Amino acid sequence: MYTNGLKGIDMNRRDFITAASCFGAAAMAGGFAGCATAPKFTPSGAMYDETVRDRLWLWGHHANALLRKKPVKTFAGLPSRPHTGMLEGCKYLGIPNLAFINWGGGVNMVPDDPDDPFYTRFCELKRTAWKISMGGPENLIPRTEIAFRYQKVTGNLTTCFLDDYFIEEKYVRPLDELTEVRERLHSHDIKLTVVLYTDQGGGIKDSIKPSLDVCDEVSLWFWHGKNVDTMDLQVRKCREFIGKEKSMLLGLYIWDWGAGRPIGEERMRHQLDLARQYLADGTVSGLIFHTNLICDMDDPAVELSRRWIAEHGEEHI
Repeated sequence: MYTNGLKGIDMNRRDFITAASCFGAAAMAGGFAGCATAPKFTPSGAMYDETVRDRLWLWGHHANALLRKKPVKTFAGLPSRPHTGMLEGCKYLGIPNLAFINWGGGVNMVPDDPDDPFYTRFCELKRTAWKISMGGPENLIPRTEIAFRYQKVTGNLTTCFLDDYFIEEKYVRPLDELTEVRERLHSHDIKLTVVLYTDQGGGIKDSIKPSLDVCDEVSLWFWHGKNVDTMDLQVRKCREFIGKEKSMLLGLYIWDWGAGRPIGEERMRHQLDLARQYLADGTVSGLIFHTNLICDMDDPAVELSRRWIAEHGEEHI
């Protein structure tokens, strides 16, 4: 096992082999060309290039996120062991943008400290995102200061996420606080993106609209794999709900976390077919693949996603 689980190493045996042998010219074409400043965000301006690949994100968790202090065999149906790391997952799938979400009860994970040397690894990606909320009662203002420190380390932070924000509405922050957070982020060329599920926390409902209006972008997710069958209806509903101008990212689960099992090739193909259509017609601005932890599972949905990205990544929108 090529991991110490501590600071600076986020790689298991699959990662080591892949990083050593598979990433050559194709990875460089996907945006892994060394440290560079990310494109500036402006609330009303485009921040992506014209290719499909440039609009792809990986929802990233630490390689040890599924380990537990009290040993278990599986978590959400996945083996409780080190999995593919975030940077290695980006390169394996051919995705240039990473949403780093420091989540999980994993042992020996790096601290939630952007000054840790661990994070310099991500400066070679085109864009990164940082979590400032996991849907709890925390004050968001101090979290923006952590994001700004991270931005200085990598130079490519363009987005801050409010993750699981509407799961419990009692934790939704007052609009004046949320507005202040947005303005602080804008002063550093960072956009504010909020996670919205179709099938958790009541889904798309009128009570959350004021908060959505404050945020720059919505990322829409289907927690339960069975609900992917309603994707077209729900995506169109969300687009109408948030308005034509607001940016929207579509979350694509490669694993059915709600049921704790593979998503299945048919549903994965359905997601990808619709995603390509939404990118082409402007319904969504980009896609988020979830997550690097699945990349070493030899799951058909992983390989289907990787082939889809390789085939369509350089298509112009």
